[in-house]
Amino acid sequence: MPERKQILVTDDDPAVRESFLMMLKGSYEVYTADCGKKCLEAIRQNRPDLVILDVNMPDLTGIEVFKEILKIDNTLPVIVITGVGTHKIAIDALKLGAVDFLAKPVNVQYIKTAIANIFTLRDKGIKALPTTEDLINKDYLPILKTLNRIIEAKDPFTREHSKRVSEYSVRIAHELGLSEDEQEIMEQTAFLHDIGKVGVAEAVLNKRDKLSPQEWTEVQKHALIGAEILEPLKLLHIEQSMIRHHHERYDGKGYPDHLKGEDIPLYARILSVADAYDSMVYGRSYRYAYTPIESLTELERCSGSQFDPKIVKALARILRKDKSLLKKGGKRNVSSEKS
Repeated sequence: MPERKQILVTDDDPAVRESFLMMLKGSYEVYTADCGKKCLEAIRQNRPDLVILDVNMPDLTGIEVFKEILKIDNTLPVIVITGVGTHKIAIDALKLGAVDFLAKPVNVQYIKTAIANIFTLRDKGIKALPTTEDLINKDYLPILKTLNRIIEAKDPFTREHSKRVSEYSVRIAHELGLSEDEQEIMEQTAFLHDIGKVGVAEAVLNKRDKLSPQEWTEVQKHALIGAEILEPLKLLHIEQSMIRHHHERYDGKGYPDHLKGEDIPLYARILSVADAYDSMVYGRSYRYAYTPIESLTELERCSGSQFDPKIVKALARILRKDKSLLKKGGKRNVSSEKS
């Protein structure tokens, strides 16, 4: 019988340490540390298979501890957790090579699945998330797609969402007459449009009720986080701006920069329509799915305010030409409707 994997949980909050012990002790050997120095001491004495590391601790920050861990063993997988997740912390953790970044409160089922996936990937010699070295080489895209799958695993309502949004974006780009090279940029970047959600708490992503103003502000950060995560790749400005601006509105009331009309990059305007359409057709934790016809009607209602009219018209033409698209998604779950 193979030996059980060892996991070191480092958090200054005893309730958090106990919670992880209860969650994981049946499947793994779990031991804990209550500060950064004890974490490093434990790693030197008894090399674990995985470290779960809090950001805010009394002696050393999680990022400082992470840097020291890399000096001891730069192959040791680290999951970074935080109760005050900012996009800077998420980016710093990812640049160091964190295998996941979780905002508290941590979803029990997600953390179990994430850890199992990390060990499966590691056993196959695959890193779950990119290091800075990975990001600057030519193989960065498959690595980022792996990251995207991990992010989508946090939210059951968005599985395959990025893939579908990418496909819709390419079809709209083709309908608008963009070149094959432009369509390829659209395809690859649209797939990564929600990569910034790595810094959003699973509890917020999966919340079934209306988001509070504070939670909505947290969700809005994902566009900025995504653009900053991609910054080390030295991509073209147009690709970075596509991620940053895909939640701008045609009337200037979107985020993060309140761009208006043609000032919003064309790729971002295309992505905005594709993203909204798929979100409506396949539903969310807080909203039932619309039918494709209902979704298109809603896009047309918001044409000129939220969306670029010519891009909405392009999607309408695509749906008229390809009737098979009208049969996808859009099954109402009446029992989940809120009064």
